[in-house]
Amino acid sequence: MLPLLLMTAASALPPADDPADALAPLQGSWRAEAGPTGEVIVTLTINGDRFEQVVATAPGVEFTFRGRLLADDSSDPGRLDWIEVVGPDGEAIPDAPARYRLDGDTLTVCTAAPGGGLPDTLAAGRGRYPSLRVYHRRQEEQAVDGDLLAMQGEWSGAVGPNGLLRASLSIQGRSARFVLLGPDGQEVFSASGLVRLDETVTPRAMDWIPDDGQSDRPVLSIYELDGSSLRICLGIARRDGPTPRPEAFTEDVRTITLSRKPEQAPSDPGDPPGSDG
Repeated sequence: MLPLLLMTAASALPPADDPADALAPLQGSWRAEAGPTGEVIVTLTINGDRFEQVVATAPGVEFTFRGRLLADDSSDPGRLDWIEVVGPDGEAIPDAPARYRLDGDTLTVCTAAPGGGLPDTLAAGRGRYPSLRVYHRRQEEQAVDGDLLAMQGEWSGAVGPNGLLRASLSIQGRSARFVLLGPDGQEVFSASGLVRLDETVTPRAMDWIPDDGQSDRPVLSIYELDGSSLRICLGIARRDGPTPRPEAFTEDVRTITLSRKPEQAPSDPGDPPGSDG
């Protein structure tokens, strides 16, 4: 799947009935990543018993699915059915049963193939289905401007001795995902969270706020942006306290230089709700 920019799903949905008790905690907007490296961004908006799911597969390219949800939380995991689904071209898509679990601001959904049987557990299948997707509740975002606006999109660069590792950075809005690939192209590390910049200091400051439950321990870094080149020096994380911010760029692996990826052609229109791309 191809790189992309996150397109918000805040457009108004049709008027909906009051949500059933099981759907009440699911109201609002959710975000998930799909594809082999999380390059596809999925935004799910639930309003009453209606949903709108936007699948962004490339910069400026998105596909929308709409329909209704039926939820039953009398078991664990609960049941969440995608019904009356209409695809991007107005085509009807068969109902798809799913299992789900809500844990705070994290919604995990395991969906069967359209027209398939209800999954037994929250587990991905060996093939395309059942598909497992983890959504995170979207928080109200501030406007993106300045350097952060200039950083939007996909970046990559060589890392480590002899450049044997490959880094990939995706920034959409204030959300970021960092992936490190080994010499064989396999993912060896990944992290996602929010980015916060301070352009008033020298060198300019960049805070990485993880979404792994440790938002009180951001990675404090510095950065330099020059057109299509982005240089970042990461602070070294400490278990017993906050990460100290570097005072200058280093010559070791803490400093990485990334280049903006060239824009690529759009991919296919994605998959029905719940599928993993």
